[in-house]
Amino acid sequence: MPLPTTYINATLHYGSDDDEAHLNVLWYEPLAAVSITDPQAFATLAAATLAAFFDSGFLGWLAVDCRWLGATVNLHHNGVTFVGKDTTGAGPGTVTGDSLPDYAAAIIQKRTNQPGKEGRGRWYIGCVPEGVTDTGQLTPTGLTNLGVLEDALGSQQNLSGVQWAPRHYSKKNNALYPIVAMNSLRVLGTQRRRRLRQPLL
Repeated sequence: MPLPTTYINATLHYGSDDDEAHLNVLWYEPLAAVSITDPQAFATLAAATLAAFFDSGFLGWLAVDCRWLGATVNLHHNGVTFVGKDTTGAGPGTVTGDSLPDYAAAIIQKRTNQPGKEGRGRWYIGCVPEGVTDTGQLTPTGLTNLGVLEDALGSQQNLSGVQWAPRHYSKKNNALYPIVAMNSLRVLGTQRRRRLRQPLL
């Protein structure tokens, strides 16, 4: 299954005050034929749409010592990539207290109908607030906050009148697969730390 001629991969940016960068990558595919006369303007619109859509979810998840930074969109259209960025809603998290060390992460699993490990994946959500954890697990409040992000990550996006559906990307198969199930885990995991080397946006 080759990649479609038009698709989006987007990066959501956030990080702690000591400049640890956290990134979550999303993939979207249009559900109907899409007419894009100005790809650069479309990429800019898509970035603004996604950033605004995820603003409240990330601000409600992040501890006050972390910042939501916005979104970058790569629109792949007829073999050319166009980049859009948006930082309009950037700001500090709203959960009182400090966050856990940057290697700690909450986990949202995703699954497709593609068999094997190429048909499943997970998002690692960093900047976990200490106040919504207990002995390595999320409290009910933490799980609720993570559930808001799960719902957002699984939601379709309306871009210029066309619905774009979230997809799981298989690097091995270089293909996009529809996500059929998602699940927020109560138990925390760990992720490799990414040091911020330059401005994200």
